[in-house]
Amino acid sequence: MAKRVSVYIDGANFYGGLTSINKRFTDTKFDFENYVRYLIEKESLVRINYYNALIKKKVNEKIWKKTK
Repeated sequence: MAKRVSVYIDGANFYGGLTSINKRFTDTKFDFENYVRYLIEKESLVRINYYNALIKKKVNEKIWKKTK
């Protein structure tokens, strides 16, 4: 019997890791479903959750500009 798997992706950390590999990489064109299915192999995928937080300009304007 296959295990049921839900995946939670921290968008900020994922993006940071991806761009540390290559500055041209972006998460907007990344195939999350294909990658997650590769990771879980034959387990049953229930859901993929991608979450991120908005950066407030007044808290950190330098980082806020990068998120535009």
